[in-house]
Amino acid sequence: KDALLVERNAIDEEREEVWRELTLARKTLENISGSDDIARLIQDRESLKSELADLVRDYTRHRAGEKLLNWALTRFRQTNKAPMLASAGRFFARMTRDEYTDLITQPGDKGDILAARQRDGTLKTVDGLSEGTRHQLFLALRMAGYLELSKGRDVPPLILDDILSSSDNERAAAMLEALAGLAEAAQVIVLTHHAHVLDIANDVLSGRFALHRLTEAVR
Repeated sequence: KDALLVERNAIDEEREEVWRELTLARKTLENISGSDDIARLIQDRESLKSELADLVRDYTRHRAGEKLLNWALTRFRQTNKAPMLASAGRFFARMTRDEYTDLITQPGDKGDILAARQRDGTLKTVDGLSEGTRHQLFLALRMAGYLELSKGRDVPPLILDDILSSSDNERAAAMLEALAGLAEAAQVIVLTHHAHVLDIANDVLSGRFALHRLTEAVR
């Protein structure tokens, strides 16, 4: 797409230059009377008109190509955004104990705006969420993106470092449950230096996943 834009801009500049030369030739033609000069200028004008026509055709072709590319990119985003957004919405609902049911996008001045739908149907944008809920939302989006990426591909494990340290126990438990759901489809590694997070994981995961406590100090 960038290459098309650069080439289109170059064609625009060349077209404007040819148009200036053609305009100048017309003005010069009006100010002279010699037959030889007139014939030469007419020939130059026709040459410039032919060159301008070629530039217009090139511009039209590249403009059409750019529109086609933009259409294809839009279709790609629409096709891939919907399932990923739905997946993130499910993770987010699980993390918030269904306080939020799903995620949607709304048109805004600068593009689509992400919004979360509450149980009563009220919509909240990211700015309207509490800090803890925003952390849950960002994690849900990251998990959904990783899940989409892992489909049909060999990908490294998702490694998360101390993502639960700022959450209260109830919120941390809900996030671990959502991560456990993701771990059924992909490998997830959660690191923490907070002992209480490991205790919560022991309660929530109930022996379903490997939990390791590293006690050796690193010097």
